[in-house]
Amino acid sequence: MEYRGFPKHVRNLHAAPGPMSHDIEHWAQTFDSMGLAGVKLVDDGGSCFSFALEMRKRGMAVVTRLWRDRPCPGVLPPKSLSVAQRYIDEDMPVIEVTNENNLKGEWQEGMWPDNIRENAEISMTSWVADASAIINMGGFPAFPAQAQCGHTPKHSSIEWYEAAFKYLAENYYNITKRLFANGAWIASHDAVLNHVYEEEGRYRFDYPYDPSCQSRHPGKHIFQDDNSLIGHQVPVRLLWDYFKLVVPVMSTEGGIFFKNKAGWTGQWDTNYPSIDEWTHAVWNVKMFEWLAAYAARYPWYKGMFPWLACDVLCGCPASAWSDESWFQPGKTLQVVDELKKYPQIASEDSPILLQAQGGAVIHLSGFLPGYGSDGTEPDEEPETEPEIEPEIDPEVEPDPVIGVNRHGYRADGYR
Repeated sequence: MEYRGFPKHVRNLHAAPGPMSHDIEHWAQTFDSMGLAGVKLVDDGGSCFSFALEMRKRGMAVVTRLWRDRPCPGVLPPKSLSVAQRYIDEDMPVIEVTNENNLKGEWQEGMWPDNIRENAEISMTSWVADASAIINMGGFPAFPAQAQCGHTPKHSSIEWYEAAFKYLAENYYNITKRLFANGAWIASHDAVLNHVYEEEGRYRFDYPYDPSCQSRHPGKHIFQDDNSLIGHQVPVRLLWDYFKLVVPVMSTEGGIFFKNKAGWTGQWDTNYPSIDEWTHAVWNVKMFEWLAAYAARYPWYKGMFPWLACDVLCGCPASAWSDESWFQPGKTLQVVDELKKYPQIASEDSPILLQAQGGAVIHLSGFLPGYGSDGTEPDEEPETEPEIEPEIDPEVEPDPVIGVNRHGYRADGYR
């Protein structure tokens, strides 16, 4: 399968949560100066198209989410399909049809299924139709990213993914294999939160496998808490377990959050450091370095698009996330200048770069296809046309202690 339109390296950025219509040339130059390989756009009907063309002209990848207010349940309407076709025709074929089905705000009033299995099954029925339509147009549709919520009742991302892939295997096995064999890929929203481990200048972003977590919860793994930069390993592993397929994966939202608000600490997990503006800047630089090394060893990982570049300054209405934007009226967060200090980091060059900067610990867990439990020895090679054992299901117990996501949900259901 030849994948087109994906970023050349891991450093990317989520642009506005809506239209990108003001000062297009300025924003294109700004993003270019930050060494970005691509941007994520949220298009409600063509409002980002001119900006997307400018980014593509500069050699950047464009990932487009087809925005609809409360899109679940349902399939893409003709207007959204028309917008998708415009992007695909201009060689920007990487499309997200929906996301975060495990949050109530993505569902029409009165239609929210508070049973996670029912939620996943309804969502997958729509996704099969939408993904088929995008592929028939020549595009590459994303399997929908969920908000990382661990095992939170009614919102569990892990249980949603488990239910979704099980349902696809039992009800849409052949068509699902065709979709992933013809361009469908996995989107995730890998939220680091404050799960960063640092020792003698070496940073780790592989929670829950870092020494801090393992000292308190020996043997804890990603299927027990996916609030991590490697949370994407959950859907990646399930696709392998049910379909023996491996496809590109990108985190099209997430990263390290900072809120420019008095009294905000960003300490979701009290076992890890809090976040201030400077920490946010340093951690983002280190995160991209770590991901470059990760992608060098796991080349199916194609990039991270941290939340969030801007809103009102680029033509998007003020949002609930205005104080999380990297570019705010009267203030630019320090992370922007820190990223400008370093050139873009191509994955194949990252081991040399990281060695010069003190090295990195990369944990490729046994939940990644092709890697053993120690992250070094392959356990089995991905096949092109394998047989399936559809009843495989990782049997794990929820951890009631850790598992807080950016929406304020804990694994035990409390905020």
